[in-house]
Amino acid sequence: MQANFDIQALLSKIEASDTFNIVDDEVALTGRDFCLLVAQKCDELSAMGLGNNDTVLVQLKNSVEHVAALCALWKVGVFTAIVKNAVKASYINKLIEKFHFNFFLSESTMVNAIGKNSNGEVIDSNLQGFAGIRFNVNHNALSSLKQVADLGIFSSGTTGEPKLILHKLDRVLHNSWLHTKSVDMRCSDRVAIVLPIFYSFGLIANLFGAIQSQSTIVMCKNSNQIMGKLGEWLQENAITFASVTPHIVKLLIAQRPALNIRTLTIGGDAINKATLLRVLKLFDKTEIYCTYGLTEAGPRVSTYKANAQHLINLTKVPLGEPLDGVSLSLANEVDGVGELVIETPTKMVGIAVNNSIVELHLDHRLNTGDFFSRLNGGFAFSSRSKNIIKRAGEKIYPSEIENVISEFTQSEYVRVTAQQDPILGEVPVAYIEAATPFEVTELKRYIRSQLPSSCIPTEFNIVERLPEPLLDKSL
Repeated sequence: MQANFDIQALLSKIEASDTFNIVDDEVALTGRDFCLLVAQKCDELSAMGLGNNDTVLVQLKNSVEHVAALCALWKVGVFTAIVKNAVKASYINKLIEKFHFNFFLSESTMVNAIGKNSNGEVIDSNLQGFAGIRFNVNHNALSSLKQVADLGIFSSGTTGEPKLILHKLDRVLHNSWLHTKSVDMRCSDRVAIVLPIFYSFGLIANLFGAIQSQSTIVMCKNSNQIMGKLGEWLQENAITFASVTPHIVKLLIAQRPALNIRTLTIGGDAINKATLLRVLKLFDKTEIYCTYGLTEAGPRVSTYKANAQHLINLTKVPLGEPLDGVSLSLANEVDGVGELVIETPTKMVGIAVNNSIVELHLDHRLNTGDFFSRLNGGFAFSSRSKNIIKRAGEKIYPSEIENVISEFTQSEYVRVTAQQDPILGEVPVAYIEAATPFEVTELKRYIRSQLPSSCIPTEFNIVERLPEPLLDKSL
């Protein structure tokens, strides 16, 4: 399998491939047919007046048409920023105003809604699945970044304000290639695209990893609607390779489907040891990989190939091995816990926070903002910096408490968060979906046997379902 870090070279590879196919519930294309569709969309984009001086904001869905349109945008040479589709027109208007995009592509209903409240010109289009609107804006920092960046993916960061993570296409295609090697993705696989392609993992690792591998890609267009029957969908589509989040894998545990999946990857949030052991038991003939990454890194960073015999003797799930060419270290380490620092050839090239303020990142070093502890010569996740509980000057890492509670209660759904305290500053409180009853007194005793007393939550809230803000990213 040859690596391709250029979009034209990658398309040429799948055009000649006898294994690549891409399907959704409306269309099924071979590699050659897909490349013809991309070429058609290039002509349609050019007819809309799009060229390499444009900065385009596009809403993407999990469909063959949208994947072809994205490839065409890159071939035409425009800077492309991707935004999720489940947002209101007011949010799109905010992004256009903040970043001065001069073109917006989406479904006609959204484009018309934007057109009613702006001075943009709605463009007639033959581009299936899309309409367009052009804005007259002044030259801005984003357009000059076309020299170093091809792709922007939005992240809210710690402030809640949108920021644009800027990537060079050759770097993200390199990252997708590294991902395929780390999880043994094969051309014979039928790869499910369940995760949204407007997020970095779904787009770069899942989708373009499968393109790199020349696999058969099966796109789930309505992921949220089929989550309650995901196991059935995977079976019906003869999926052999799937990528999910911890939240989705918990749904699979509840469904207990009889799957013939060769490989399952779990990422997007930390998974606790107890849940991972249940996954290994339920899918005992499946290779399970836990993946770590972040959008700024390209996104993939490391991989742990899960093994029950290895995991049973550990307190937490390991971070695993870095991808080829990636190095890991801890900074500002205190009591064996520090911020994870990575060196990666696929790091972002910059961050845009509005149309004129752009931070360029010229090196390969990245402070992740995620805190890890040392574990058996490697690392294990402790907390994101924003989630650390600061109790009377002491740092408490929620995931360590969650692991212990999950082990005791046999619950996959546990969240520990901070609550303000007038004396201590912050204290931990726990939310638990308990499948079976338990004594809180016994749980406290168990936590005390595993962790310092300061880690015992001041409240234990037994709930039927975790509050939405406490759930991990479901997609």
